[in-house]
Amino acid sequence: VCDTVETQAREAAERLSAPFETDVDATLARDDLDGVMIATPPFLHEPLCVAAAEAGKHVFVEKPMAPTSAACDRMIEAVQRAKVRLMIGHVIRYHPIHERIKQMVDQGTVGKPLFVQFQRVGGGFGGHWARPWRLKRDMSGGMLMEVNAHEIDFMRAALDGRRGVDGLDRRAGRAQREAGHGARFDVAPMQRLCNV
Repeated sequence: VCDTVETQAREAAERLSAPFETDVDATLARDDLDGVMIATPPFLHEPLCVAAAEAGKHVFVEKPMAPTSAACDRMIEAVQRAKVRLMIGHVIRYHPIHERIKQMVDQGTVGKPLFVQFQRVGGGFGGHWARPWRLKRDMSGGMLMEVNAHEIDFMRAALDGRRGVDGLDRRAGRAQREAGHGARFDVAPMQRLCNV
């Protein structure tokens, strides 16, 4: 476990019966680690991923991959250079209900989908999820990437990787709207990732 906040590192290490570090470089220098999981705010994903790749570690990074496609490209380039694997934490596609939906689409049980709409109930940035960086698009990627990346990924997986996804959070407050929490996504970086 590595966290720059020692109390958090210690608590997580105790829960997991694992050693802890507060220094990223010391963690990446360990010979007994084959890979790392990066679960930091999105604006930190790129530098940590690149450092891990350069240290020869496989990388699992939480979604969104990074706040910008340029940062995603640099992460992909780093893991390709280092010949290590990179996986993004798009996990709902593996939930039983989502696997079943994908199977129904693949088998033609529901016909050919022409339109998919998701409505997330709950979520948002209140309570223990409230963090200032979440309201800054350059740090989080915006609401659609920080929260709705799961829905975007599942729609792509279920519909055989269509290139574009439109989205808008109609309930977003003024701060979120000003931060640009509505976008059209070009998913080409994710398509390149499939070949990493």
